[in-house]
Amino acid sequence: MNIMIRIRLGAAILLLTAGLGYSPVHSETPVGNFSQGNIHEVVVPRFGAHLIQTRQPVKRVSVAEPTIADVKVISPFDLLIEGRGQGITTCVVWYKTEGGEIYRVKVNRGAEVETLLGTELSQDKSLWGW
Repeated sequence: MNIMIRIRLGAAILLLTAGLGYSPVHSETPVGNFSQGNIHEVVVPRFGAHLIQTRQPVKRVSVAEPTIADVKVISPFDLLIEGRGQGITTCVVWYKTEGGEIYRVKVNRGAEVETLLGTELSQDKSLWGW
Protein backbone atom coordinates (compact mmCIF):
# COMPACT_ATOMS: atom_id res chain seq x y z
CA MET A 1 0.00 0.00 0.00
CA ASN A 2 1.58 3.27 -1.03
CA ILE A 3 1.95 6.27 1.26
CA MET A 4 -0.87 8.32 -0.34
CA ILE A 5 -3.43 5.60 0.30
CA ARG A 6 -2.23 5.31 3.91
CA ILE A 7 -2.54 9.07 4.36
CA ARG A 8 -6.04 9.07 2.85
CA LEU A 9 -7.08 6.14 5.03
CA GLY A 10 -5.78 7.89 8.16
CA ALA A 11 -7.52 11.12 7.19
CA ALA A 12 -10.76 9.27 6.49
CA ILE A 13 -10.73 7.57 9.87
CA LEU A 14 -10.00 10.88 11.57
CA LEU A 15 -12.81 12.61 9.68
CA LEU A 16 -15.26 9.82 10.38
CA THR A 17 -14.62 9.81 14.10
CA ALA A 18 -14.61 13.61 14.36
CA GLY A 19 -17.40 14.23 11.84
CA LEU A 20 -19.91 11.95 13.53
CA GLY A 21 -20.00 14.01 16.68
CA TYR A 22 -23.00 14.86 18.73
CA SER A 23 -25.56 17.40 17.64
CA PRO A 24 -27.93 18.44 20.42
CA VAL A 25 -31.67 18.63 19.86
CA HIS A 26 -33.94 20.40 22.31
CA SER A 27 -37.47 19.19 22.72
CA GLU A 28 -39.75 22.05 21.66
CA THR A 29 -43.20 20.55 22.14
CA PRO A 30 -44.97 20.50 25.47
CA VAL A 31 -45.11 17.30 27.46
CA GLY A 32 -48.36 15.58 26.75
CA ASN A 33 -50.04 12.35 25.89
CA PHE A 34 -47.86 10.99 23.09
CA SER A 35 -50.15 12.40 20.41
CA GLN A 36 -49.11 12.70 16.78
CA GLY A 37 -48.15 16.33 17.43
CA ASN A 38 -45.35 15.18 19.76
CA ILE A 39 -43.43 13.15 17.16
CA HIS A 40 -39.94 14.52 16.48
CA GLU A 41 -37.80 13.62 13.47
CA VAL A 42 -34.16 12.67 14.14
CA VAL A 43 -31.61 11.68 11.48
CA VAL A 44 -28.52 9.79 12.61
CA PRO A 45 -25.68 8.51 10.44
CA ARG A 46 -24.93 4.80 10.66
CA PHE A 47 -22.30 4.31 13.40
CA GLY A 48 -22.90 7.93 14.43
CA ALA A 49 -24.69 9.45 17.40
CA HIS A 50 -27.21 12.17 18.13
CA LEU A 51 -27.65 13.87 21.51
CA ILE A 52 -31.16 14.77 22.66
CA GLN A 53 -31.54 17.15 25.58
CA THR A 54 -34.94 16.95 27.24
CA ARG A 55 -36.63 19.62 29.34
CA GLN A 56 -37.79 17.15 31.99
CA PRO A 57 -36.09 14.22 33.70
CA VAL A 58 -36.42 10.93 31.83
CA LYS A 59 -37.98 7.90 33.53
CA ARG A 60 -37.37 5.31 30.78
CA VAL A 61 -36.84 4.92 27.05
CA SER A 62 -37.61 2.28 24.46
CA VAL A 63 -36.57 1.68 20.84
CA ALA A 64 -38.85 -0.32 18.55
CA GLU A 65 -36.04 -1.84 16.47
CA PRO A 66 -32.69 -2.03 18.32
CA THR A 67 -30.86 -3.29 15.22
CA ILE A 68 -31.47 0.13 13.62
CA ALA A 69 -30.80 2.42 16.60
CA ASP A 70 -29.91 2.22 20.27
CA VAL A 71 -30.68 4.80 22.93
CA LYS A 72 -28.72 5.41 26.12
CA VAL A 73 -29.72 7.59 29.04
CA ILE A 74 -26.60 9.68 29.69
CA SER A 75 -28.13 11.81 32.46
CA PRO A 76 -31.72 12.55 33.58
CA PHE A 77 -31.93 15.19 30.83
CA ASP A 78 -29.66 13.72 28.11
CA LEU A 79 -30.26 10.82 25.72
CA LEU A 80 -27.81 9.51 23.16
CA ILE A 81 -29.24 7.85 20.05
CA GLU A 82 -26.70 5.71 18.22
CA GLY A 83 -27.18 4.59 14.63
CA ARG A 84 -26.61 0.86 14.16
CA GLY A 85 -28.20 -0.12 10.88
CA GLN A 86 -29.83 1.71 8.00
CA GLY A 87 -33.59 2.18 8.39
CA ILE A 88 -36.34 3.89 10.37
CA THR A 89 -37.48 3.13 13.90
CA THR A 90 -39.33 4.75 16.80
CA CYS A 91 -37.94 5.84 20.15
CA VAL A 92 -40.38 6.51 23.01
CA VAL A 93 -39.32 8.61 26.00
CA TRP A 94 -41.32 8.63 29.23
CA TYR A 95 -40.81 11.47 31.69
CA LYS A 96 -40.71 11.09 35.47
CA THR A 97 -43.55 13.56 35.94
CA GLU A 98 -46.06 12.63 33.23
CA GLY A 99 -46.27 12.19 29.51
CA GLY A 100 -43.31 11.96 27.22
CA GLU A 101 -42.20 12.26 23.64
CA ILE A 102 -41.93 10.12 20.54
CA TYR A 103 -38.98 10.31 18.16
CA ARG A 104 -38.98 8.93 14.64
CA VAL A 105 -35.35 7.95 14.11
CA LYS A 106 -33.96 7.59 10.60
CA VAL A 107 -30.52 6.02 10.34
CA ASN A 108 -28.88 6.73 6.99
CA ARG A 109 -25.69 5.42 5.42
CA GLY A 110 -23.68 8.41 6.54
CA ALA A 111 -20.91 9.93 4.48
CA GLU A 112 -18.67 7.64 2.48
CA VAL A 113 -14.95 7.91 2.98
CA GLU A 114 -14.45 8.99 -0.63
CA THR A 115 -16.89 11.89 -0.12
CA LEU A 116 -15.14 13.01 3.06
CA LEU A 117 -11.77 12.92 1.32
CA GLY A 118 -13.11 14.78 -1.70
CA THR A 119 -11.67 12.20 -4.05
CA GLU A 120 -12.67 9.06 -5.88
CA LEU A 121 -10.81 5.86 -5.12
CA SER A 122 -10.59 3.21 -7.79
CA GLN A 123 -12.86 0.18 -7.46
CA ASP A 124 -10.07 -2.11 -6.24
CA LYS A 125 -8.93 0.44 -3.61
CA SER A 126 -12.32 1.33 -2.12
CA LEU A 127 -12.44 1.39 1.67
CA TRP A 128 -15.94 -0.11 1.85
CA GLY A 129 -16.34 -3.83 2.30
CA TRP A 130 -12.91 -4.75 3.71
